[in-house]
Amino acid sequence: MKTRSGVERLSYTLVAGILLSALIAMVWAFALNERQSRQVLLEFEAHQIITSLTELVRLGPLAREDTRNVLAFGLYAEDGSSLYLFGNAAPKLTVTERARNWNRLTILDDRLVLSRMLGGELGARRGMGMMPSQRQRGQSSGEALPSFAYLEYGLGGYKKAQSLALMLASAASIVLIALYALILRLYTRYATYREEEARTRELIELGEAARTIAHEIKNPLGVIRIQCGVIRKKAGSEVGEGLSIIEDELARMVAMTDRIRAFLKNSYGQPADISARAFLAGVFSRYGELVDFSSDLDEGAEFKIDGDRLKEALDNMLSNAFEASEKSGTKERPMVRIYENKKNIMIEIADRGPGVALEMRSRLYEPFFTTKERGTGLGLALAKKTLASLDGSIEYQDRPGGGALFIIKLQKSR
Repeated sequence: MKTRSGVERLSYTLVAGILLSALIAMVWAFALNERQSRQVLLEFEAHQIITSLTELVRLGPLAREDTRNVLAFGLYAEDGSSLYLFGNAAPKLTVTERARNWNRLTILDDRLVLSRMLGGELGARRGMGMMPSQRQRGQSSGEALPSFAYLEYGLGGYKKAQSLALMLASAASIVLIALYALILRLYTRYATYREEEARTRELIELGEAARTIAHEIKNPLGVIRIQCGVIRKKAGSEVGEGLSIIEDELARMVAMTDRIRAFLKNSYGQPADISARAFLAGVFSRYGELVDFSSDLDEGAEFKIDGDRLKEALDNMLSNAFEASEKSGTKERPMVRIYENKKNIMIEIADRGPGVALEMRSRLYEPFFTTKERGTGLGLALAKKTLASLDGSIEYQDRPGGGALFIIKLQKSR
């Protein structure tokens, strides 16, 4: 189920990421295309203006409405002499300026500069020169015909509009990315809730089965224990060793049924505000020199818990730490460290055992899952359930230098 869920999450993330990339690409394509279209229209408008002004100059002086947004305008003869000047247009063109290709358009920060050749083969081919009838009239009357035109045109808000288009595309991209992150987060939360719901259903079904089994087993176990005592009295010492083995296994089965019943019962208990420093010191002082204990809690720190439930969970955690240390053969005692932050009381329980393999960590808190030969697999599951009922949590980490480190977090009530 987890593998299927992981594949589903990955597929959703990839598909959503591809759709997001496509949307962002469309936004930028539209913005850049709009930007390019505006520039093409502006260039076309500049060529129209220079043609119109050339024709108006031929007919007479330019009026104020003719030169709106025009910063400079000049018409020049083939030898570079000026035929008409407006604004800050150069009074004469040099040989170098006339020699180069004069069909050039430049867009600066706040203005457009267009230099264009008029008449001749180039003008006739591009349709930019004067009409043939106009050229003939000019030649017959002795007037010099313009060969070059220069225009500086104020852009007004053109650059701002171009920048605004890019800013809008950037803003749209950021909004899409934020929306993608939000949707992904909501989907992840939904998927987690769905997994938890499925897991809860499984646990309920498992719990009902375990409750029935524990109830049905406990009574026969009691009868077997009584009969063992009767047999021991009648048979004498010759069967004592075999009966001891039976009784040990009976005790283990009774303990297992008790664990199951404890896991299935309500974990909330009767929470009350308790002094964290005094309570935790009392719990761990029972282990004496067997535990390396340290506490850094203020006297007034309190949490709202059911003391018996929490004590049982901490005892389970320490029991696991003792078993892990014994298994690895280390002489280093399990470590318990207690401290607090602004909102929580932290309890660290660490050992120098073998730790938990990476592939086992996802199942660490599953009921009935254990790596021990004689374990029930309920210790950590019961501890996590108890801590969750107390608005707490438990987290596993590898202990630096080897071993396991469990970090318990409990909310402070004051």
